[in-house]
Amino acid sequence: APITAAETAFRKGLMGTESSIGVQAKRATTSLWKNLVEPALQRSPNKTQAVNFFGEAEAKIIKENPELSRQKSLLEALNSIKEDYKGVTEWTDAELQKLKQGWAQFVPEKTYKGKPIAGAFNEVRNVLSRLARTNIYNSLGTDVKQAYLDYGNLLGLQELGQKAMTGGKLKGGFGGRICSVFFV
Repeated sequence: APITAAETAFRKGLMGTESSIGVQAKRATTSLWKNLVEPALQRSPNKTQAVNFFGEAEAKIIKENPELSRQKSLLEALNSIKEDYKGVTEWTDAELQKLKQGWAQFVPEKTYKGKPIAGAFNEVRNVLSRLARTNIYNSLGTDVKQAYLDYGNLLGLQELGQKAMTGGKLKGGFGGRICSVFFV
């Protein structure tokens, strides 16, 4: 079963309002990244072949989207991304991690061959991000796998804290309580 952000917060001893949990998560994330995850990614001999990676993404899109119009739209977005990486043959785990983080970011506008494809493009980026996460996770040693999951959860908690801090003005200066981490 996947490790939830609430479980990570509990194990790491993060407590308080959303904003204070976000600050604590930032500290924990930095430490976890510098001391465990990043060195493991740098040491990893694993290489992901771009052609295989994009082929796996294509197969996943076809399998998960039987409706042909939607499938065509997503494959077109994938082709747009493949074009961006033309000439790239492989990635190390450290390089794939950086790409994964970029793919996880929202892109408001994108056109391909004169057509707007932002929605499909973001969905395909999400597929690529999940595939990269799985590939990286599978290549890590058992001692680092938990830290890698915790790192992702802590990033989410950090973002939750940032939103609470900026949204606090709307709530009269008080962020939400920890219950949103556990029940939302």
